[in-house]
Amino acid sequence: MIGVGNNMQLMWMLALRILKELSLFKKATGSLLPQPMM
Repeated sequence: MIGVGNNMQLMWMLALRILKELSLFKKATGSLLPQPMM
């Protein structure tokens, strides 16, 4: 059970990190491109 909890926490941390990188990537591309990417 503890191992499963640790895996869930790691997955949540990875998901949050990916979301942050995606948001930063969207901001960078949005500033470079004239039109927003949908």
